[in-house]
Amino acid sequence: LLQVQQKRWKVETNSRLDSVLLLSSVNLPGGELLGQGVLVQVSPSLVKRRKTHFHNLLCGASIILGNNGYVWIYPTPAQQDEEAGGFFTSTEPVPLCDREVISRLQNCILALSAHKVLLYDTSVLYCFESSLAHQLGQGVLVQVSPSLVKRRKTHFHNLLCGASIILGNNGYVWIYPTPAQQDEEAGGFFTSTEPVPLCDREVISRLQNCILALSAHKVLLYDTSVLYCYESSLAHQIKDTLKPEVMEEIVMETRQRLVEQEG
Repeated sequence: LLQVQQKRWKVETNSRLDSVLLLSSVNLPGGELLGQGVLVQVSPSLVKRRKTHFHNLLCGASIILGNNGYVWIYPTPAQQDEEAGGFFTSTEPVPLCDREVISRLQNCILALSAHKVLLYDTSVLYCFESSLAHQLGQGVLVQVSPSLVKRRKTHFHNLLCGASIILGNNGYVWIYPTPAQQDEEAGGFFTSTEPVPLCDREVISRLQNCILALSAHKVLLYDTSVLYCYESSLAHQIKDTLKPEVMEEIVMETRQRLVEQEG
């Protein structure tokens, strides 16, 4: 809201000119008023033109995709009044589960907008579902050159040392403790707030140093090379595996084992 006048308001609507809202067009409570939600502003060119811009998503929230680039995210009411156009006004606090859904949808819309993806109900819902299936738990992120990640059928590996790694084609390597029970529907990912045991932290730290050593010596990263390097590093303390002479030693041993394996 930019300016309040006697019979009209000047409103910022993300356009070249300010919009004018006549007070005679404003509905009192009970009419088409927006309830509790979150407003996200994106480029108007990213909003796909559809017959309707009001969408009740299957995740328990609804969105309004305005042609002006304003996106309104709000919890879907249990009972919608058709005469009110699906809008509702509530002073009740929004439940925690609804707030989490709205927050995740907000992040999805910002991510789609940052990557210039058209916004409509299907794209937002797909992004929301992907964020649920690919949320990372407790672990360590290591960044290497993308050219060092060997292309394989799968880049998700549960290593025999008690940890798992995700070798991303973009050079991001995620190291995390292997969960005792994996949910197939969750794609092997898990979220835990429990402290990571010391033994798991030591394994993760050693794997992190091994990946840094392989990366420094331009060795391709895949499950076998990482596991061989980890086994070669067991003769040294974790803190010593970052020393240049130790890194060279364990990498040379790793290369020798890889050559012997290839025959």
